[in-house]
Amino acid sequence: MNICRPFIHIITIIALTVPFRLAALPSQQIFTLKSAIQYGLKYAPKIRQAESNIMRLQGIKKQKSWLENPSLGVELEQIPTGRGLGSAEESRVVLGQSIPFPTKIITRSARQSRLVDAARQNLSSIRLEVAAEIKIAYNTALFWHTHTLLASENLTLANDFKSKAKIRYDVGEASYLESLRARVVAAQAEQHLAVTQTQYSNAKNNIKLSMGIEQSEEIVLGDSLRFIPLQIDGDELLTTATIERHPLYMSIQEQLAAANLQKRFAQQSYLPDLELYTFRQKIDNNSKFYGISFGMSFPLWFFSNQRGRIQEANGELNRLRAGVFRQKLEMQTEIRNIYANATREQSQVLVYRSEILPLAEEGFRVAQLSYQNGEIGYIEYMEAQRSYIETQAKYLETLLNYNISVAKLEQAAGIPVLLHLE
Repeated sequence: MNICRPFIHIITIIALTVPFRLAALPSQQIFTLKSAIQYGLKYAPKIRQAESNIMRLQGIKKQKSWLENPSLGVELEQIPTGRGLGSAEESRVVLGQSIPFPTKIITRSARQSRLVDAARQNLSSIRLEVAAEIKIAYNTALFWHTHTLLASENLTLANDFKSKAKIRYDVGEASYLESLRARVVAAQAEQHLAVTQTQYSNAKNNIKLSMGIEQSEEIVLGDSLRFIPLQIDGDELLTTATIERHPLYMSIQEQLAAANLQKRFAQQSYLPDLELYTFRQKIDNNSKFYGISFGMSFPLWFFSNQRGRIQEANGELNRLRAGVFRQKLEMQTEIRNIYANATREQSQVLVYRSEILPLAEEGFRVAQLSYQNGEIGYIEYMEAQRSYIETQAKYLETLLNYNISVAKLEQAAGIPVLLHLE
């Protein structure tokens, strides 16, 4: 009695241990999860945008740390009517410079330094975000690749079932309903394979998007869908020290410090700015006259201008203080929720590995022997085989959900949470 080729061990090895490394064409690039993350942290558009923003703020700091450009003017006086400008009896070349009160320059520069530091922390936060995106997209692609293998195997079984059912129907050993059912199952298996292939392609496109690779480029995945247990306790993740070290939280703290300095700068608007002018004057063709003048601004309209600036700075400061508190609460809630999901999914993965998968494999092995000994029919054997494939698929889905939760948890907490990272 012929049976379908055994595939249990092949599927098990593919699902749990063997990297999905195909033969790469010269134009293809092979990426492990580690190398994909390294590439993305260097070339991802989000990273480059954040780095450019730091450069922009550093340029603004240079502008704010020194005086504004001086002014240069020419004055011509006592020009006779109907004569040209060159006939002026008096002329003056004036060089002027506005000089803010010294503390204003210091405060303005210090505020801009805080904004640069906030942008650096934001870059670190975006690095965590990009790494998480790549991990999720990469593991999703591995899931759909394995799912495609399972769907292909299922289609082979369904087509074999359809062929055998037709033969049995033609010789009068099977009903038309059985033959019809076999055709429906085969059509469904073919559609499911097309869906998994599309999902796999889409997942690879998402990897390229997160890494900053053109969609026209082809990549090959060089890793496998793996299970690495959590190494960290939920209480440790929720400590204030852990949250306050997170780049996102530190970025908001730097913005808060910058807002404090902006308030101080607004208060310093009551201080006068100096105006310095020096000039060279020509009178009756004698150009040996020089002069200098001083002036200062004073807050005559303080009830509107200066008070308005201080009110604006106070509002921004209070807004950021509330934002810091809200960010802390959001991070605590997010970490708590994701950790709960990760621990639940880890438990499910362990149950699958220790109980469900071995039992499913044993059940299929018994079905093989029973079919060989004529104890069950071909339909019962195929149902057992399909049941085992579905169990493998559910395990892979649970493993994917766990890896996604781990990636989100590392982004939310800002620290590694697995026993080891490769």
